[in-house]
Amino acid sequence: MAKTFTDGQRTTGDTNNKSKKERVKQMNRTVSNVVKGVAVGMAVGAATYALTSTRKKKAKAFKKSAGKAMKNVGHMIDNVATMMK
Repeated sequence: MAKTFTDGQRTTGDTNNKSKKERVKQMNRTVSNVVKGVAVGMAVGAATYALTSTRKKKAKAFKKSAGKAMKNVGHMIDNVATMMK
C-alpha cells in the first residue's frame, strides 16, 4: 500500500534512495569539513610550536648582540669625549 500526499504524488523507492544518497552526501560534507578543521588546527599548532621554541633561542641571541652593540656605542662615546678634551 503506497502513501499518497495531498497533491496526489506517491512516494516510491527511488525518492527514498535519493534522499538517502543526499543524506550520505551531506554527512560526507560534514565529515570532510571536520577533517579539514582538524588538519588546519594541527598545522597552526605545529607552526606556533615552531615559532615559540625558536623564539627563545632568538631572544637570547638578540639580547646578547644588543648587549654587545650597547657596549660598543658606550666605547665610541667615550672615545669621542676623550677626543674633545
